[in-house]
Amino acid sequence: MESARLRYRPYKPEDDWFFMSLCLDPDVMRHIGDGRVRGRKEIGEWFQNVLARSRTGFGPWVVEKKDTGEPVGQAGLVKQILDGKEEWEIGYWMKKSCWGKGYASEAAATFRDFALLDLRLDRVISIIQPANIASIRVAVKIGMSLERHTRFQGIPVAVYSLQAGKTGEDGGF
Repeated sequence: MESARLRYRPYKPEDDWFFMSLCLDPDVMRHIGDGRVRGRKEIGEWFQNVLARSRTGFGPWVVEKKDTGEPVGQAGLVKQILDGKEEWEIGYWMKKSCWGKGYASEAAATFRDFALLDLRLDRVISIIQPANIASIRVAVKIGMSLERHTRFQGIPVAVYSLQAGKTGEDGGF
């Protein structure tokens, strides 16, 4: 799958170094889960889960620059259980050196279109910690709006959602 500047592909075993680099950066991890940087063993186990999900066509995929092949982050559709209901989340993380370049918005819009147009899902969500202003901006830019506040895995979060057929800020929906 591709967008204007980016290519998206499932994780491969040799991408473990990249996943590790994301997970070892405290700035990247600040708004992921409980915000802590995990140890290498725990990250390795987590990577095995990500690798298995990625092979199904869902879960986080590596986001690369098309012109260089450089990995800049991860994004994808992830099935989540939120408030007892199964939901499809658009997730996105970018490495710190790539923040502010529009890659997260481009990736999120690509997976929005994949979910709503190709898979014909009725809706998608993003689960965002309220202090993560950059991720909130991305969600709003791709047409999502604040639906509610709740807890996810014990952490207070804001749920942004988009129903199929709605028009977003970028004209996509």
